[in-house]
Amino acid sequence: MKASLIAFTERGSFLGEKIAEILSQIHWEAELSCGFGEGKKSLSPWTKKAFEDSAALIFIGAVGIATRAIAPHVKSKAQDPAVIVIDEAARFVIPILSGHLGGANELSEKLAKALGASAVITTATDVNGVFSVDDWARRQSLLVLNPRAIKDVSARLLAGEIIKIRSDFPISGKPPKGVFLTDGEDYDVYISNENTYKKNCLKMTAPVCVLGVGCRKGAEVSAIEKAFEELVLKKDIEEKSIAAVCSIDLKAEEKGLLDFCKNHNFPFKTFSAEKLMALSGDFTPSNFVKKTTGADNVCERSAVLGAGEGARLTIKKHCLGPVTMALAEKAFSLKFEEGYDE
Repeated sequence: MKASLIAFTERGSFLGEKIAEILSQIHWEAELSCGFGEGKKSLSPWTKKAFEDSAALIFIGAVGIATRAIAPHVKSKAQDPAVIVIDEAARFVIPILSGHLGGANELSEKLAKALGASAVITTATDVNGVFSVDDWARRQSLLVLNPRAIKDVSARLLAGEIIKIRSDFPISGKPPKGVFLTDGEDYDVYISNENTYKKNCLKMTAPVCVLGVGCRKGAEVSAIEKAFEELVLKKDIEEKSIAAVCSIDLKAEEKGLLDFCKNHNFPFKTFSAEKLMALSGDFTPSNFVKKTTGADNVCERSAVLGAGEGARLTIKKHCLGPVTMALAEKAFSLKFEEGYDE
């Protein structure tokens, strides 16, 4: 992940170099800019660019400078990067945006520890030692689909009420205070890769599905889009649960397929016929496909191979015109961590 840093004094710049080194040690890519002197970066365009391509912005200076700089770019909990302010004396590390979903609180605590500073955490759940459902979601690699619902869940926990979580994935560990697991319809948080859920609940999905695609040579992107739309609607799939698209290497330069992946921002990976056929499992065979490609099934085999060890085929071969699709789910589980009040 990338962090963009900016300092406004020479002393702040020295601190920025130290912070960049700390970030590199915890596997962050850090880019330090100067907001002063020769080579000074103009703050407004710097902030705009950092919002677009960085997971975290770190201002080494005053909170007021950072607040005014980010104001035009703030969108939502689900989209905004982490924003942190550190005074040039390295006394305080202050997360001011995306404390939970963006990870600003966690990163601030790591930086504060490394700098011998104090992390100034102000989010209500953290201050009161209450389970933070959005911070937990980020740590579990879940995507929150309706972030506005976070407020209601957190408010209930802060009021001492109980929330019920229903999950299609196994959850290990002891639930924190105020949290119960349920398999019933009376839930407040629903974790699923299906697109149907109860109104007013907090919905999360896990991006652990791989879409396997086979298609005739020259298949138009419109045909692939139509097949995908039918698959999503018919099988009740949450599109954001799809982590990648896979196929056979014969389709590595297939324009329609490449355009489809670009339209949805899906990573695309291909495998040789030999690798696909080496995969053991119950797949839908086709003599025609075997003769044409060297593999008796492309969509199912590529989905499972792309999803990795322990994957399961959740949707078998689905055909529409010149396109076949299948869906596999990576092995995935959740856990409750220690650290919340009992």
